[in-house]
Amino acid sequence: MSFTFEIREESDLNALLVVRWRNLYPDKIIDPSVSKDTDNSDETVHFSAVCNHGRIGGCVTLTQELRYERTRRMR
Repeated sequence: MSFTFEIREESDLNALLVVRWRNLYPDKIIDPSVSKDTDNSDETVHFSAVCNHGRIGGCVTLTQELRYERTRRMR
């Protein structure tokens, strides 16, 4: 069995929220309002790892983070 994936910039926030909540908050209902401002910011870039069967297997969000003396946050 071969496992390959492609990293790409992702614009479908609904698809990313499903992956994010599945991995970070498995027992909670998806609430897009929690990260709405950050996710939609011009300073934010989203990436997804798309498996060879077309499903998003993981995601990364890079965003501006001015707290804690950081310029970027990866989550």
